[in-house]
Parts: sequence; C-alpha cells; structure tokens
Amino acid sequence: MVRRLILAAAACRLSPSGRQLLTQVARLVHAGDPRRASALVAGTLAPRPLGYPGSADRYYSEGLFRRTATGIAGGQVVIFPRKGHLYAGASKTAADIALGFELAG
Repeated sequence: MVRRLILAAAACRLSPSGRQLLTQVARLVHAGDPRRASALVAGTLAPRPLGYPGSADRYYSEGLFRRTATGIAGGQVVIFPRKGHLYAGASKTAADIALGFELAG
C-alpha cells in the first residue's frame, strides 16, 4: 500500500497535444530516425523563448494536473504558472515543496 505519493510533471493521462507529440516521436523512432525524435522532444522542453509557443507544459494541461490530484485520496496539486515541463523535476522550489510534503507525513 502506498502511504505517500509525489508526482512531478505527471497526470492521469496526456493532453491531446501531448498525445499528438508522442505519436510523432514514436513514428520517427519506428522509421529509424531517433535523432529527429529526440530533437522534437527537446524542442518542447526548452524554456521560452525557444520552447513551443502556447501552454507552458505541452504534455499535460492544468486541468489534467487538478483532475489527477482529485482522484487521489488526500491529493494536492501545486501549479507553477508559466513554467514548463522540466521545472517540476529540476527546480529547487519544486524539490523543497516535495520534501516538505514528505516530511509532514
């Protein structure tokens, strides 16, 4: 049984744009072009202004993050406005929040 669960930059499913992107990645890999597939993924993870114009996270919407949290008993969500997909896994702020959650348990 899981007593504590921390998800970072993850949700119960991908957004439509996330599914579309990963479908393109799979096609490129299957076609023998893993370099182009990697470049496509890297381009979506790059911080602005290099990143994809639009929502801050191409893989998940804020609604999907919130939906995931409500589907977990006692679930909470922390949204970082205007931050991209990598922020939750690479920032000190996100790490501090996760550590605080773990220590409070």
